[in-house]
Amino acid sequence: MPPASRNGRMQRITNRVFGIGVGEDSETIRRGGFRFVLPLENELHNRLRWFVWLRAHAAVLASAAGVVAWRYDLGVSGVRIVLVAAAIAAYNVFFLFATRRDSLRPILNAHLQITLDWIALIVLTHETGGVNSPVLMFFVFHVIFAALLIPGFGAYVHAGIATGVVAAMGFLESSDVIPHSVPAWTQADPPAGFELLVLVAFFGVVMFVSAFIAWTTANHLRALERGQVLLQRRLSTAVDRLQKANRDLIAMDEEKSRYTRVVTHQLRGPLSSVQSMLRVILDGYSGVLEASPRGMIERAERRVRGLIETVGDLLSVTELDYSAKRGNSTHFNMADLIRTVLGQYQATAALKQIALVHNLADSLMVRADPEDIERAIDNLVDNALKYTPANGQVTVSGRVVENSVIIDVTDTGIGIPPDVQENLFQEFYRAPNAKQHEPVGTGLGLVIVKRAVERWNGTVAVSSDGSSGTRFTLTFPESGQ
Repeated sequence: MPPASRNGRMQRITNRVFGIGVGEDSETIRRGGFRFVLPLENELHNRLRWFVWLRAHAAVLASAAGVVAWRYDLGVSGVRIVLVAAAIAAYNVFFLFATRRDSLRPILNAHLQITLDWIALIVLTHETGGVNSPVLMFFVFHVIFAALLIPGFGAYVHAGIATGVVAAMGFLESSDVIPHSVPAWTQADPPAGFELLVLVAFFGVVMFVSAFIAWTTANHLRALERGQVLLQRRLSTAVDRLQKANRDLIAMDEEKSRYTRVVTHQLRGPLSSVQSMLRVILDGYSGVLEASPRGMIERAERRVRGLIETVGDLLSVTELDYSAKRGNSTHFNMADLIRTVLGQYQATAALKQIALVHNLADSLMVRADPEDIERAIDNLVDNALKYTPANGQVTVSGRVVENSVIIDVTDTGIGIPPDVQENLFQEFYRAPNAKQHEPVGTGLGLVIVKRAVERWNGTVAVSSDGSSGTRFTLTFPESGQ
């Protein structure tokens, strides 16, 4: 293997063991060719602060233990224990500021904190009985902390360090290289030989089993966190795409509405001109027509009239959509608006010998766009007059019932068969008897009514026995403002 490859491999192994590059401020994950930089558990800084906070309490407890040992002469140096506690507090203050200011890389910060704690623990262990000291159990906690804070195999490294340091301390004490403390709670001599080997072996097993359990649990949590962060990124990307698609759809809808308005406006003018010319011919201003060409021109005039109505209704539909986007609304009395609409149809009603009457309460206050409501009333009155024979009657009534404004448009016309009433509000649908009575029609009038009414939280209903007479009922919430 070339030296460069060997060096690179060793560097990767070292990084993996000590957690370097696996997660300092971030972790790198590749999925499908994309590179994601994920925060190390998203909480490494908070965990380091928690570690500092926990150590502060440990320093206080160590100080208290030193004072108690000094006060009650427990066979250990209370002064040295207090000095170790003071050292713990001193470097804990350093890590407190370093963590708050992010002056140390998180992984380096974690390694330094645990290493200094090992030194403090080994000193406390030596001062409180060596290998026989109850302080040994605190080594387990730091192996767990290493697994939680340091990715990779750092927990195993620290477990090995702890085992080696404890073994060295036991050997030095049993060899009288360093003095052995004999506290009041145990008068045992320092273990040596096979006894020391067994104690260190069991201690090492405890360290490595603790490291394995904590490391496995921490890795599982990290994997779950990575999956959660990746899912959040994917959801965020999906939301961005949906928002873009929604904006594109809105833009397309606005373009469609604009195009429809332009086309209908451009069609209405020429068609009206054609109809006017045909009426001039039919009315005899260009000379007397014979029967054959007159019939053809009458059919052409009816077709053009139907096209003009279709163009007008299409324009009304697009204007309704446009007004919905504007969201214009005002507080007004619907009774005044209805009287204005009925006034425009009085001449038509008189020409067809139909009584057009109203029975309206003085105040029918609603909040809506008056243009929308006018379109709805206009279409209903126009239909009622269109499908009511001579000597009939069209009545528009309005009342307030339980905070609702109710408008009824009733006629004595041809009626609507019950089996087709559910289809009335479909685009371009016309009832069979309506086609027989009036060949020209767009099938959009009631669509306009429904959209205009429902846009302002209203409802529309129809009732007819199918033989004579129809009632359309509009219901709106009453506006008290």
